[in-house]
Amino acid sequence: MQYEQVCYKTPEERRGVVDGVASAVIDYFPRLKKWNVIPDVDKAYKWLVEMDNRLMEISDPDDVSQKTLRIVDKKFGFRSIPKKYSENRWNITHYCPPSNRNKYLILQSSRQDTGSTLLANILIGLFEPIDTSYSYLIKKHGKWRVKSDSKYHLVEEIENMDIRVIKTHITDLVFLKSLFKPVYGDSIVFIRSDRCYSDPTCKIKDMMCVKYEDMLYETPEEMRGVIERISSAVTGKFPQLNMWNIIPDVDRAYKRQIEMDKRLHEMSNSNDTSKATFRNVDDKFGVHGNHKGQSKTW
Repeated sequence: MQYEQVCYKTPEERRGVVDGVASAVIDYFPRLKKWNVIPDVDKAYKWLVEMDNRLMEISDPDDVSQKTLRIVDKKFGFRSIPKKYSENRWNITHYCPPSNRNKYLILQSSRQDTGSTLLANILIGLFEPIDTSYSYLIKKHGKWRVKSDSKYHLVEEIENMDIRVIKTHITDLVFLKSLFKPVYGDSIVFIRSDRCYSDPTCKIKDMMCVKYEDMLYETPEEMRGVIERISSAVTGKFPQLNMWNIIPDVDRAYKRQIEMDKRLHEMSNSNDTSKATFRNVDDKFGVHGNHKGQSKTW
């Protein structure tokens, strides 16, 4: 596990770390379930509260002597941590490094004609902190850039932007990870829409696939059901999202899909199949006029 996945600053974040570690361990070692091993989250949380209180008792930020550093608590196994020795690591204020859990990326890496735009917008609604524009990876002027808010940003430039979901039709996961790792570190997961294709990468640890037919809907109720199932599947597949304190917002995603469908209806004309109509693009949702797919237009 990454250091930043287990640091916390508040009681709520502490609880989230405990929940996330428990889920990650059970997910990684499924045989624990066969052995009827059930993690006790409440007990672990109380243990951490007691440990933090004890650490506060024996720590003195103003005392940097070797004598103070040699104070060891045998129950919890840590030393008193004066400020001098806690620079850039865990201390009484639970310092979290810049690459903390709030900086993460969901790369929606799908082939064309698989419902990828639909899936991207559901993920944006669920996981972006605000109702934002669609972000897309594209090569322009010989360099890889992320198009967002009608602007093209070099990959290294998005470090100061809060972009959490990026769509691409590139399916080379090794390349994508190497491209975005300088910005997001190891806090990258992949989600792919899958249609009429047996994709072996769907089974790897950092990839989740969503079948095209599982994203289709005809009524608002069915739309909400699709969003809820994808939300549950993502958090189940990637327990590290719990450790990063990432909570999907189903209501926001539902509202976004209603708005997207309305906009698509406004842009579409089944009697006009010209390229000019198709080139009409909405930058917020990434949809084209007469975008093919759902209901013969989406």
